[in-house]
Amino acid sequence: METQQIATETQHTPQAVPHKRLIYFAAGQLIFKEGDFGASFYLIKKGTVTIAKETKKESVPLAELGPGDFFGETASFTGELSARSASAFAKTDVELESWHFKAIQEQTAALSPIMKLVAADMIKKLNHISGVNYKVCCNRQQKPRRSRPSRKPGTNRTPLLKLAGNGKPWNGRLAYRPLMFHTPQPLSARGLDVDISGLRFEAPLSTTRKWQHTVGSRLDMNIYLPCGSLEVYGEINNLLPGREPGFTEVRISFWNLSPEAEKMLHFFLES
Repeated sequence: METQQIATETQHTPQAVPHKRLIYFAAGQLIFKEGDFGASFYLIKKGTVTIAKETKKESVPLAELGPGDFFGETASFTGELSARSASAFAKTDVELESWHFKAIQEQTAALSPIMKLVAADMIKKLNHISGVNYKVCCNRQQKPRRSRPSRKPGTNRTPLLKLAGNGKPWNGRLAYRPLMFHTPQPLSARGLDVDISGLRFEAPLSTTRKWQHTVGSRLDMNIYLPCGSLEVYGEINNLLPGREPGFTEVRISFWNLSPEAEKMLHFFLES
């Protein structure tokens, strides 16, 4: 391999900022670290890059990117130097096309007002999705996977949830966000009943239509029980007309329940 230019994003000439340049990183090398001030936007020409969030104990991988993918856009499109929201490592030897953020700003300034709004909104949504992805990855790493009960051939594959509404009645409140959408604020719903496997709630029909509630959609939920609140993840397994006009009954099965959440649910169900 020819002599490579190993560069970091802070090494640039203030007098003459190039619009773009090729830079190289060896496998295992840090490209930038979470919290560093970002001055460049990167397009991968060759190789694989790992994006990760830093915790006190380890790096939590969020994504692996390859040729044609780009990263570092959040810090480049904010209009000023801002801190990196995650770290980037070269998983293999990589060749990157590096764009200085001032060059990105020049091209952004040439956009029409509506396209500027679209670009800003996309960055906002990417930030939200990255945050949700980080929470899900941490949840999967920190909590052991629970073994599933054996199922006889031909039996119903619906998750273990009392679909007939035989859970404990619960007329409480919950707030939730669909994992695939960025909602300006948490969506609100009223509970119907709950058991250790899942719950039922009613939400306005306008909400379930606007945010595309469908079977298989996953939600990040805050459930407010008399004994306290808990955060859980759930998956929609059925949608039915609500008891009142203008409402939808949503049936949820929990997934990856933490020991703390399971303990609180047991306490509520047995009280």
